[in-house]
Amino acid sequence: MVERAKLQKLGTSTVVAFPQTFLEKLHWSCGTEVELRLKQNAIEVRAKKKLSLDDRLAMYKDALTSRTQTEVDRDRQWLRAPAVGREL
Repeated sequence: MVERAKLQKLGTSTVVAFPQTFLEKLHWSCGTEVELRLKQNAIEVRAKKKLSLDDRLAMYKDALTSRTQTEVDRDRQWLRAPAVGREL
């Protein structure tokens, strides 16, 4: 499927309007987040991948496993401390 589009100025950005037929085939609409990649002499546009809970937790795994014992002890002490304001 090939169609032509023209780059247009919108404020300080340059935009391209996607044909409705393309959006419908991709199940995209206004507000769909996309990733742009520059590939040689082309721009690749893909819907931004939504991370699963497992993917999100994996991002923090290294940070949690590389903590020092001092950091862990400090956090445990903070968790056991009594409320001092209106937290509850």
